[in-house]
Amino acid sequence: MVTSRSCPYGCSFYNDCDKCVECAENPDCDVSPVSCTYGCASTNSCDICISCASNPDCDVESKYCSYGCASYNSCQKCVACEEEPACTYSLTASDCSAECRSVGSSSCVQDGTTYYASCGASKCGSGQSCSNGTCVDDCTPLNDEENCSWGSKSCSDNCGGYRSCCKTAAEYCTESGYSSGATCDKGQTTETCPADSGYKKCSGDGCPSSQTCTYGCKTYSSQSGCSDVCTACYDDNCHNRTAVSIPANASCSSYFSDCPSKCSAWACNSGYNKSGNSCVCATTCTDIVTSKPANSTYTTSSCTACGVTTTINTGWTCNDGYIQSGNSCKEDVYVVSGEGFVGTITPDPDYDGGFSIVEGSCVCVYSDGTEEWTQLTLHGMDEALGVESEFNAYCIMQVCGL
Repeated sequence: MVTSRSCPYGCSFYNDCDKCVECAENPDCDVSPVSCTYGCASTNSCDICISCASNPDCDVESKYCSYGCASYNSCQKCVACEEEPACTYSLTASDCSAECRSVGSSSCVQDGTTYYASCGASKCGSGQSCSNGTCVDDCTPLNDEENCSWGSKSCSDNCGGYRSCCKTAAEYCTESGYSSGATCDKGQTTETCPADSGYKKCSGDGCPSSQTCTYGCKTYSSQSGCSDVCTACYDDNCHNRTAVSIPANASCSSYFSDCPSKCSAWACNSGYNKSGNSCVCATTCTDIVTSKPANSTYTTSSCTACGVTTTINTGWTCNDGYIQSGNSCKEDVYVVSGEGFVGTITPDPDYDGGFSIVEGSCVCVYSDGTEEWTQLTLHGMDEALGVESEFNAYCIMQVCGL
């Protein structure tokens, strides 16, 4: 089965079944190329030139020449101008004006300046003459002024010329550097013009700018007339602050807000208490006892307060040979002997026999010769041991403590 072809430029041959079996060629390829002198401007789809570029000389802008064209291109456009011809005239319009005359008719231009062959007619009328380029009436000139107080100057003689005239006071002052109504800055020296007191001039520097101070002015300007101008401020208010005196054993607790280098208040150091304008130790070392009886000695101990160690009295004790008796010390009297004296002996009913109840007395003799008698009743005394000796031994050891 034959498939009909799809042809971009049309079918050139069909079979019996009316199906395209051969495509037509690109008609652009049958075009004859254009011959171009200045190159091809465009081509068709078969890359064959179909239009030519124009002459580039025709795109050039023709020059405008004051003295004629020197050369043309292929498109008859002027591409070069004739040079400016040499000018032989020498008079200018200013030269003619200085003679009060108009310019002449013949002229030429050289380097941008117009020169004339001659000047024209005079601008001055009858009875006039030219003076420095101005037409003035013919007249008799004024004479020079003499005996001038403030100097001379050149002025018109009313005939187009000049003469010597006296300077006015104002002219003298102005030329000498004085100004009318001048106001000098503070600190400057004011000089008045001798010709007119209304004219003045200032010399020297004005006062410097005055500082605005929060805590007062530290220094003022030394310049004449500027003694009230502040040139430097205090950084703080220390010059108006007096630091408090800090006593021993204390430290500064606060400083002035406007003078951080000076103390405004103090507080006692740790371990000290404030007492008036000083600091005293919070811990005191004082005697616990301040008196003692005769024949006694203080007992002591060390006490440290705020770094200082002292000895204080803590109590008292009796001296050797004395013993405490209440709040006094008495001589130490001791037992030197003892003896028991049996009074009655009766059987002890609490025993079945061999034991007795002994009643009697004990005497203790002291070192100072005094005696102390004690009545005793002893139960359960063993008769086998001898109740007299047993009673005597009890008195000596138990009652007299020997």
